[in-house]
Amino acid sequence: MSSPQDVIAAFEHSERRIFAALARQPVRDLTADHDRCEVRALLARSLGLARIPAPTMRVSVVDEKSLGGCHLQCLAGTSWPGATVTAHLYLPDTPPPWPVVLVCCGHGALGKTTYAAMGLRLARQGAAALINDNIGQGERTPMGHWQVTAPFALGFSVQGMIVRESLAWLQWLKQDQRFTRLGAAGNSGGGTLTMCLAALSDDLEAIASTGYPSSFELIARKQKTHCHCNLFPGAIGRFDMWELYALFAPRPLLIMQGRYDNLFLLDSFLATARKIKHIYQALGAQEAFASAVPDGQHSWDAPRRQRIGEFFATHFGIRTPLPDDEDCREPILDATCAPCLPSWPADALNANALAGNFTGTHLDPPLKLWDIYPPTGLPGPWPALSDRGPSEQILAQWECFLADI
Repeated sequence: MSSPQDVIAAFEHSERRIFAALARQPVRDLTADHDRCEVRALLARSLGLARIPAPTMRVSVVDEKSLGGCHLQCLAGTSWPGATVTAHLYLPDTPPPWPVVLVCCGHGALGKTTYAAMGLRLARQGAAALINDNIGQGERTPMGHWQVTAPFALGFSVQGMIVRESLAWLQWLKQDQRFTRLGAAGNSGGGTLTMCLAALSDDLEAIASTGYPSSFELIARKQKTHCHCNLFPGAIGRFDMWELYALFAPRPLLIMQGRYDNLFLLDSFLATARKIKHIYQALGAQEAFASAVPDGQHSWDAPRRQRIGEFFATHFGIRTPLPDDEDCREPILDATCAPCLPSWPADALNANALAGNFTGTHLDPPLKLWDIYPPTGLPGPWPALSDRGPSEQILAQWECFLADI
């Protein structure tokens, strides 16, 4: 067992390794094709996309209801074999075709239902909105999400699986003749996902990404237990958030952070926005980029949803938002509203088993994160230094961000 002093020294050493890696990170020109291709390739390696097969969405409408000015379709089916998916699709009452926005969920307790007000607003403005439950969220909670580890042991990541599935949803939307232009919007964990989609998707024409734009150094050095979807193996010293967002230039991009958001530093957001803005200006597309710091805390509120509605009204040609666009008599923020499944299928795979199917290697029981990314030269067990998470978990998270990829 390591002593408290040994663990304190390990924390100090790891932080210095983070700063040393940052000092070695290349200074890139994100207007240059070579540098843009390099950053995209590095993100794909970090996520482990080459090890994750592309899924095919096989979904059907299981229920439908009118919400006044729009209607809601409940979708259920599979992505990969054995991977059950659920989603809400908000459709305008006006005739198609419509632009469509993929609303990317954060860690709201009810998954897709938490973001119903955004779906209502967009649909009443004239754009369809798809809100799917990510792996281990909403109706898919039985899959596991927060501490899934098999993907990291097998050479990819939780966020990589989410990104692969989201790209498949975009393909599903693209193939539907009811839809024209594709956009995406997300907050917090949805901000993480929209950042990745900004770097990887050539199909998206506009993105609103909020409650996340900052830096990987800020995320990595938080001395707390992270949700594993926040872990980007090998990111520190190789690429940063502003570079991923800059890959979306010159297409329309909106980033936001609440002025009183206590999860992310305002200074980090402003520095990231400055760097992205510079790339848009260099490409002659300064009017396509916007950043905002509205009053409020971390989560979306009505003013921020309206700002996103205005963004898509400008770039997708739908009508401007109205104050009552979110009004609804249905209990849209209630867990009993519009479930897609009567119960979770007994034969549905959890996230660790699904990861094992990708490679043919099943880990039973799954490893701990610190078994996959062991703190260098430090024998366990490790005494806790705070009540924000086990020392071995925090040290393993740092090792993950510093890992070779």
